[in-house]
Amino acid sequence: DMVKGRANFVNDLWDQAKFFFVAPTEYAEKDIRKRWKEDTPERMRELIEHLEALPDFSSAAAEPPIIAWIESNGYHLMNAFRLAVVGECKGPHMFDITELLGKEETVARINRAIDHIPAQA
Repeated sequence: DMVKGRANFVNDLWDQAKFFFVAPTEYAEKDIRKRWKEDTPERMRELIEHLEALPDFSSAAAEPPIIAWIESNGYHLMNAFRLAVVGECKGPHMFDITELLGKEETVARINRAIDHIPAQA
């Protein structure tokens, strides 16, 4: 349901939803240049700490405290978060994605991105 409105043909569904089934191994270069800065890996480690501390990982429960934490720190990392989890800066609502993937997979994908995406100065 999260991606069917984004697909015109059945064949489009895989392109729109493959990240639900397969963790990204490559990341969109244009999104890396624009969204993954020198301090992003450290910010993503902080995000992991906050995600791991959530007692309820549902979209409705996870979004408010994470957004509040991001805003209170003046961070701009929702697109980097999406890039780490999806592989590019597009897709359905981020917290709906993470709810479906689960906490363990979400954190694993962020860690993988930290290890594989070079920081941009």
